[in-house]
Amino acid sequence: MNSEQLKRADDIGLADSANNDLCVANAIANAMFCSANAVQVGGNGIDDDAAAELALLAQTRIGNAQAILAELLQRLIEANKQIEHGYTVGSPHG
Repeated sequence: MNSEQLKRADDIGLADSANNDLCVANAIANAMFCSANAVQVGGNGIDDDAAAELALLAQTRIGNAQAILAELLQRLIEANKQIEHGYTVGSPHG
């Protein structure tokens, strides 16, 4: 693999990581929603400690995804700047 292919693979890996973090956060939100629905129909929901822990985990996963997406955005901005200056893939600047 050349350096450009490695950069693209890294970007794809970061995007996959962000997607995975968001999927986990979504699954946690769905579990909490199901728990709330269970309570509404007379069942047992999760206790307060578990709910707080799940909320913190979801918040952490969303924060991770935000950080990854910010990094990818910065890479995109830098790549666009290089393109605007006429640098091409494989040049000393690109």
